[in-house]
Amino acid sequence: MSTNTQIIGMENVLSLILVNENIRPAFLFQPRIKNNKETNDTIIEKMKEEFPELHYSDKYQNYQGVIISKKNFNHGKNISNEQMGKILGYPCYKGFSSLDMSKPIYIAEVKIVSNVGDFTVLLNTCANKSKIGAFQKFAERVKAAVTKEKYMHLMSLYGISMEIDTVKVVFTKEVTPQSILDKLIRGADLNEEDKKQILQIIFNIGFSIEFQLFYEDNYQYDNPVHRGIMITMLLNFINNVLEPFIPLFQYPEQDKKVGLILQALETQLMESIKKTRIDTVRQKRSTRKNK
Repeated sequence: MSTNTQIIGMENVLSLILVNENIRPAFLFQPRIKNNKETNDTIIEKMKEEFPELHYSDKYQNYQGVIISKKNFNHGKNISNEQMGKILGYPCYKGFSSLDMSKPIYIAEVKIVSNVGDFTVLLNTCANKSKIGAFQKFAERVKAAVTKEKYMHLMSLYGISMEIDTVKVVFTKEVTPQSILDKLIRGADLNEEDKKQILQIIFNIGFSIEFQLFYEDNYQYDNPVHRGIMITMLLNFINNVLEPFIPLFQYPEQDKKVGLILQALETQLMESIKKTRIDTVRQKRSTRKNK
């Protein structure tokens, strides 16, 4: 097994092969290690070692990650979200910026299923299933590309050679934060899909596991104060003021400060949720009456 696979990561290796074999036009590497530029630089270095003919572009505006392609995008120009989708070969790139987020969307995923695990090689947000044919055509070309002899030194994990069982396309319906927000504002009940998505949002915000567990045990969906807290959280999530600075690892000092602010927010949210639980409020009122 190549130690480079361990450093680069199997999903990244598979995506690089697909770019190298012209199955997809580009791949976006988004640094996965917070506050560790050296580690990210090492990953890029090993990628270049294995795939020296590809371009690794990071000098463009609206930075989202390193664009790895046979084309050079180090032009310093702005790349919009829709343009990025086209560069990366996403079938649903058109209209991405104008998706109706008050309705459910679909997450389209092309996944390699193997004896050493499942690996996603394409992930795209779509308004509907109209592009499923394009995803299926893409999936049909994947296995032949990644099993070429010249890549065999990269195709193992934990000392076990990868054997691909199948490459499948999965469309998953997903509730949007905006649709949950609309329900809360209308006073409508949330279903289990909504509640599951809220937990995912809490994770995406960056709250700790402790907070996530606290939320599951203490948040009351029929509590008007708790619903108000959730409305505020969703509004902040949808309108993320830090978005222009993502990924934050580019600003290590500010990233640390954001982490501290998030910890303080967690503490205050936990205190607010605990103090405003319906049973807690009733107990306080009862205590006052007895006095």
